[in-house]
Amino acid sequence: MKKEIIIEKLTKLATRKTLNEEEQISFFVWLRHLIEEDKSDYPTVYLYSNWVLHPRLDQNIECGAIIIEMISSLEAVDVGGSLLSTILFLKSLRFKKLIDEILEVSKEYSIPMTLFTDNGIFVFLNQLIKNLLIGKPLEFNLEYHKAHNKECFNHISKKTIGRDILAVQSVCFNHNEKFDSKSDCQQESEYYVVYKNRNNISTLVPMEFNIWPVVFSDNRVQS
Repeated sequence: MKKEIIIEKLTKLATRKTLNEEEQISFFVWLRHLIEEDKSDYPTVYLYSNWVLHPRLDQNIECGAIIIEMISSLEAVDVGGSLLSTILFLKSLRFKKLIDEILEVSKEYSIPMTLFTDNGIFVFLNQLIKNLLIGKPLEFNLEYHKAHNKECFNHISKKTIGRDILAVQSVCFNHNEKFDSKSDCQQESEYYVVYKNRNNISTLVPMEFNIWPVVFSDNRVQS
């Protein structure tokens, strides 16, 4: 398909205030088509464009960068002796980088991006998680990285020897089936980030959608 047609389709979506689930899927589909020849320049966009379209994702070079950042986040928490925070986890999943790369694509191809004005970025990310990423694990295939990205594999292997908490094998956003939106005394979160380590032990991290400004800040988060 000609790039002019793809750009036209993306422009129609990018100039709206919000996107429904079907429109957001289309947004990532057309983004993926547009950057296919330059995907190495937009690795985070390429990762998420694939993640939203597949029930699980494990063979992607960008996963290596994410897991290295995730290990760093977990190390910070481990040293501080506190529980894993949603902020550190979301920072490691590179949502800010995703938005930055989308904006770079829009600039390169002169696509107006009114979708991200005001609080549009945070609405977009909330919908991305709630509608498109729920129940779709991002898995870290070490054998794939051993074959295709040895530097990443060596870094991960060295960091996780004897430290199972750092040996993240997968991460997934899940809806809490026990959540009752009508409850006046709600103690549980509606959504969780779930990560599993190499011993298949799961840890649930409450997902709070009001912390995006902190996730997008450049300030270091204290554990």
